[in-house]
Amino acid sequence: MDWAPEDLSAEQRQEVCDHYKRHMIYGALWCGGGLAVTVLTFSGGRGGLLCYGAIIWGLIDFCRGFNGYLTYK
Repeated sequence: MDWAPEDLSAEQRQEVCDHYKRHMIYGALWCGGGLAVTVLTFSGGRGGLLCYGAIIWGLIDFCRGFNGYLTYK
């Protein structure tokens, strides 16, 4: 989505904001899920599963959505 915010109508801006809100939600879910699995598996005491891929991807997707949302809001 490479449009200038000024070139869009109010409805188009709302659609773009909704698109970026979904990125924020999915990013938060990925990061939260990765953190939850990591904490739960390490709380067992004998090592665990570090879900750094899900945590990092979630942070990237959330930041991408947040940045886009602020741009088009």
